[in-house]
Amino acid sequence: LFQLLCCFKSRHYAQAWGLESNVDSSRTGLITALISKCDCCCTDVQTFIHFLNIVTHMTAGLYTVNIMKAANGSSDVVLKFPKYSIYEQLILLQLRVINLYYCLITDHRQQSACSFSRFSPLSPVRKALPVNTNSAASWEQRITAISTFAGIDIKMSRNTSFLQSSSLIHFADSLKGGYFNYM
Repeated sequence: LFQLLCCFKSRHYAQAWGLESNVDSSRTGLITALISKCDCCCTDVQTFIHFLNIVTHMTAGLYTVNIMKAANGSSDVVLKFPKYSIYEQLILLQLRVINLYYCLITDHRQQSACSFSRFSPLSPVRKALPVNTNSAASWEQRITAISTFAGIDIKMSRNTSFLQSSSLIHFADSLKGGYFNYM
């Protein structure tokens, strides 16, 4: 599927993948299955990236097919798009990836600031939140801060924590190590 995605745009294989069907479950079944696989049981980062790309392009193809049908139709009735839950699941998965990277960057920033202040007696006093010895608790604290968008009145209806995705939990330590080695 990923090789097809590299060669052809999603609007060209919409019919082959059943995206032009009028039956909602046949149009969205493969997308839902790939989102679930991506969220729950990917074993390596590259596979996760491939699945996420496939799902994103298939969803874009689904939108394209519906928009083209609506544009070609003579009636003023807008075609019904597939279940909202697919788009919600896709956006939620991408928000969890962003949350993972935000946590990695924040964790690295706090650790480097803490280690810098230990080595230099002339460094200014750090006024940020103290780094807890319990790494999971500090990640939870930062996740809560970003997930609730503190400071504005927007509250998320779903938890955007990467800790809600078993695939992302599996990748977190290796990505953290890779990021720290890079920095």
